[in-house]
Amino acid sequence: MERKDRYPISRKLNETIPVIQSAFQTACLQNGYDTTDDMNGTNPTGVALVPMNNQNGVRMSTAITHLGPMRHQLNLTIRGNVFVQRVLTENGQVTGVEVESGGEVFTVESNKVVLSAGALKSPHILMLSGIGPKDQLEEFGIPVIQDTPGVGANLRNHPISPISYKIKEGIKLAPDAAGARVALRYTAKGSKESNDMMMTTSSVFNPFTRHCWSTTAMGSESGPILQVPETWRAVPTVCRIQRSRSSSLANISSDGATFSSDTSL
Repeated sequence: MERKDRYPISRKLNETIPVIQSAFQTACLQNGYDTTDDMNGTNPTGVALVPMNNQNGVRMSTAITHLGPMRHQLNLTIRGNVFVQRVLTENGQVTGVEVESGGEVFTVESNKVVLSAGALKSPHILMLSGIGPKDQLEEFGIPVIQDTPGVGANLRNHPISPISYKIKEGIKLAPDAAGARVALRYTAKGSKESNDMMMTTSSVFNPFTRHCWSTTAMGSESGPILQVPETWRAVPTVCRIQRSRSSSLANISSDGATFSSDTSL
């Protein structure tokens, strides 16, 4: 089953489950876990095929599914290797961004800026723009535009503790990116959060061929993933990244015109 929209999500219900994935599914059922119809649905508890956002082994991204099809639009300009240094404001109103490209620093004017530089770089850019915790900004000599303690805080992650093992001779592994994958969603003992854990299995690095995610890999790995951590922490080192090279991706829209700086992080 595949959801028909611009961001395709595949559920490989009609495909043959690879032998390692099938063994994992069987082990889950033998240990008393039930199945679930849709791991992204309203009741994800149990073992099921993982909904995946890749097509033919290529992981879909917003650049592929949204930006690519719009490249021909006359009101869209895409510029590569542009480093956003800071968002510019005047009297509390955004006026554009200061960027650097090819050694030249210049301003792109706009009354609307959308930062989409990720969990670390977006707050980094805000801090370099003077928006963030006052004490951190002052520590690095950045003029405070707005004291916002939440910027750079509340970072959460989903750590995984994998266990690697060697597969039996004659067993072949399907590439994770293209094949069906099975996972288990469950609630940790004593947890206040429902379905805060996930366990899955995948192929791993082959030390003999030095190839990763291979059908000839010598081993596989399984491990629990903490999906809903109870604790979070601030990122006080955000401002400590070199101030003049704030790699990012910013979408700037003004009067129907859109500017996108697409940089490598």
